Amino acid sequence: MLSTIVFTDQETADCIELRQQLQMRGFTVGVKKPCDLQVPLDHTPSEDVLLWSVNGPTRRMEMLQRLADRYPDACLVFISANSAAGFTNHCLRLGARAVLNRSNPPDRLAELVRAISGT
Repeated sequence: MLSTIVFTDQETADCIELRQQLQMRGFTVGVKKPCDLQVPLDHTPSEDVLLWSVNGPTRRMEMLQRLADRYPDACLVFISANSAAGFTNHCLRLGARAVLNRSNPPDRLAELVRAISGT
């Protein structure tokens, strides 16, 4: 079973529903806050999908770069309300496999994550 680590800086209803949708699709879901990045993942990074959903200007690009550097074999998926092409391209250059728009409903996001991760 593929593990998914959901990085989020708040517990919104959408984040909770996304985790539930991922679990319904066979993912094991763990939650870590951005401040927990100093703690190693409990799973082998090459088997993980890292979801990072962040609101606001929380040093997004720095955190994305740190995740990509720390877990180079992970499937890093960034969820954001920013859909500008320049932003998406920058995230991809930093190591994200995909950038998904937060406006998608949680069930659609879960399906996209499943497709991106190849499961």
